[in-house]
Amino acid sequence: MQKNPVQLLKKGRVIGFPTDTVYGMGCILSEECVKKLVKLKGKRAKPFAIFLSSPDKVNIYVTEIKPYVKNLMNCFWPGPLTLVFYGNPLLPEGVLSEEKKVGIRIPNNKKIQEWLKDIEKPLIQTSANKSGKPSPLSDIDVKIKLDYLVPGKSSLGEPSTVLDVTGSIPIILREGTIKEQEILKCLEE
Repeated sequence: MQKNPVQLLKKGRVIGFPTDTVYGMGCILSEECVKKLVKLKGKRAKPFAIFLSSPDKVNIYVTEIKPYVKNLMNCFWPGPLTLVFYGNPLLPEGVLSEEKKVGIRIPNNKKIQEWLKDIEKPLIQTSANKSGKPSPLSDIDVKIKLDYLVPGKSSLGEPSTVLDVTGSIPIILREGTIKEQEILKCLEE
């Protein structure tokens, strides 16, 4: 029987789903969700990123958006770019880092966009694997037990690029699908 991912997410369940980068897992933004994801991932030093439905929701979850960041949002969102901002202090620990930063991404995946609009809340998201293991590319590759796996395959097969945008210039924390040259070109425009 086909399960409804939106209903499962609204009930606080952790589901697996294909994204535009790798096959991920997530649940609705909450302290309870952070605990569930930490348990599933195993040892986890990095905070989890959140998925939003659109760039106009970012200011709810961050304390400041530097002027150059608008260019990055216009160039790469929706898409495989995670931007790290100083986060709203009300965000749960595990989404908010020790430095009080939060990673945000607008995924380029129509299904996930629809879910986010239906749920009207962000998702906490990470790759659907134990920490230190290869990121899965499809539901077939997932080796951990989740409440539900949405059948499918990620479209790019490479993680998002992560940029810290808390300073006067962006700093690449992880180069993924989007390369440094593309970022520089966007900022020059």
